Amino acid sequence: MFPWLRRLFARRSVPQLPTIATDVTGFTLTVERVSRAYPWASVSRVAAVKQDLHSHDRIVLLIEVRRSGSEVLTLPEDCPGFAGLFGPMEQALGIDPSWYLEIMTPAFEATPTVLYLREPDAQTETDQCSR
Repeated sequence: MFPWLRRLFARRSVPQLPTIATDVTGFTLTVERVSRAYPWASVSRVAAVKQDLHSHDRIVLLIEVRRSGSEVLTLPEDCPGFAGLFGPMEQALGIDPSWYLEIMTPAFEATPTVLYLREPDAQTETDQCSR
């Protein structure tokens, strides 16, 4: 068979979802045996979005973290360990876990919701203004 024909009919690989583990210090994402830790103190914003996938809905968390720059993590609810984020986020960030039921209520309607937004640090603002 021709190589181009094989590529045409080859299955496209779906990116593997991260496994989420949490503790009091933060959360860890593991993909293909590579883990990366994110402390709660590095989380600057958390938003939730409901995606309409035509046959069903899916909740996605968008977590903005500041480490060496800014990074937005996209964590769909089908990630192993997703539900384990609720309790630690409530304790560390003060996020009420009832958001999940509220965002699911409207059927097939996108409802982006900001769950957490860290107040800017006064020292950070002073440093940025002096530059």
